[in-house]
Amino acid sequence: MKYIFCFIQLTIVYISYSQGDIKRNFESFKQGYLLSTETGRFENQSVEISNKAYDDGLFAVFCENSSGLKSETMVSKGIAEVRVNKINGQIKKGDPITSSTINGIGMKATISGTIIGFALEELTSNEGLIKVRIQPSYYKQEK
Repeated sequence: MKYIFCFIQLTIVYISYSQGDIKRNFESFKQGYLLSTETGRFENQSVEISNKAYDDGLFAVFCENSSGLKSETMVSKGIAEVRVNKINGQIKKGDPITSSTINGIGMKATISGTIIGFALEELTSNEGLIKVRIQPSYYKQEK
């Protein structure tokens, strides 16, 4: 029998519901939504649903908590499902994913700008959840 071990670096931020403002924000978040802050960092920042294309503050993906605890998670590094659409064309494995003007929804990056990561699978419908290697960074489009 052959075993293959894979080690994935994953950064998850747990948010407690004890803070009223954050709880109200998270109630409107959906699985796979792209999240941003003013600076692209979480420390002492208000977390919002990304709503502009190539959002400079893009930093994480919202993941619904299935553990029953009163907390939610944001993945800022690793692999997560991201809600995307074909607004910028067909998404294929390896394509850079950025934010769009639709609340929380990602799209294929076709110009240089901030991305959340790279698609690990193809989008087979007009909109849906796909696995993405989360790696917020600046993407430079090659000519």
